Amino acid sequence: AVGYNYTFYLHTGNFTQQLLDKNSPTFKETAFKFCKDVDKIFETTGLRAVRKRYHGCVVDSFGPNREVNFRVVLDDTDTVRPSTMFNIFAYHGDQVYIDGVYHLPLGGIYAAVDQEPSSYLLKLGTFTTHPFPFVTTTPKVLYTVMTISLDVFDPDWTAELNNSNSERFRLLAEPFCADVST
Repeated sequence: AVGYNYTFYLHTGNFTQQLLDKNSPTFKETAFKFCKDVDKIFETTGLRAVRKRYHGCVVDSFGPNREVNFRVVLDDTDTVRPSTMFNIFAYHGDQVYIDGVYHLPLGGIYAAVDQEPSSYLLKLGTFTTHPFPFVTTTPKVLYTVMTISLDVFDPDWTAELNNSNSERFRLLAEPFCADVST
């Protein structure tokens, strides 16, 4: 496979100290979302040879100078010109002009496309993408007990309805309870 090392730069307002720590939830979530947006760009690029070979993205670091260091990997060993790989981002239509610089919205942050990537060959077994960063838990089930008293104004009322084990009580109670519980 062929890997491409990119360095983009975060908009000033997107940088936080938590991004410097690879183990922080902020780093994990931002890196995951960043690469999901990079995935979308490569999966929709008009360059068929790149789109079909795209394997994945991984953020290596967010640096103290607002840099985003990340890699993109393509299957096979044919190298695509770095200028072509750069242009996939540089001419992407979703750029936003902020403070005199064009930025791409990637994963909830704005990143400026700055320079062509460097390329290198690698074995795919050594490349992994970001795992899903969100921890999900099953919410606790809360039960609410309600006591409902109704006055039945029906000429067909009988003493059987006082007995919850009677057939008549169950015949009326089951559909009533089914309606109330929905």
